[in-house]
Amino acid sequence: MDLVILPTDSSVWDRAENRSHAVPLHPLMLHTKSVLDDIERRFTFPEEADTPAPATTPPTHS
Repeated sequence: MDLVILPTDSSVWDRAENRSHAVPLHPLMLHTKSVLDDIERRFTFPEEADTPAPATTPPTHS
């Protein structure tokens, strides 16, 4: 069962926009409001995808 990703930087993908969300267990990503809101915002307003997300979802790397 995939509960936690350790080390956390092992999930970083160079060609992606890597985002970080405070979620206690990896499977809960599918039920976390900040994650779902971020995904919905990107589909609803794709032109704003390059703008910074709310403070609750900072990028993992610069």
